[in-house]
Amino acid sequence: MQPTKVIKRSGEFVEFDAERIRNAILKAVMATGGKLSAATVDAIVDGVVEDLERQERQFTESFPSVENIQDLVEKNLVLAGRYDIAKAFILYRAERRQSRDEARMRAIADAHDRRLVIAAPDGSPELFDVEKVEQLLRRVVTIWVMPSMSIASSRR
Repeated sequence: MQPTKVIKRSGEFVEFDAERIRNAILKAVMATGGKLSAATVDAIVDGVVEDLERQERQFTESFPSVENIQDLVEKNLVLAGRYDIAKAFILYRAERRQSRDEARMRAIADAHDRRLVIAAPDGSPELFDVEKVEQLLRRVVTIWVMPSMSIASSRR
């Protein structure tokens, strides 16, 4: 059975859409300057979906992640003998991973430098405050964790 959901890198669950696989393949084809018939693209997408169906039990909560799907796209491009497109796809993934890592590091630096803007509970923008988060965590530990630890130790 075709997956119904996909787990994004953010942890969010979204609807599975084979068209997104097709678009990713077509972008890799364009990056190589090559051509791929619609029938070949369909066969590769079908191969990815079939692999997902076979591997369904291996995925967290029965849903594949974006990474799982991208691995299968690479595999099916290689099986189709399209090494040039597989290489472009792999390089694109590596570039995107590096870009995400750099953005994550900038966000961490911004948070520590008090330059990271987040959405407040009411949706308005506010500066992220590390100390505010630490204070909140201390209160949670004091209110919820410490009392349960003393109860557990008194039962021994």
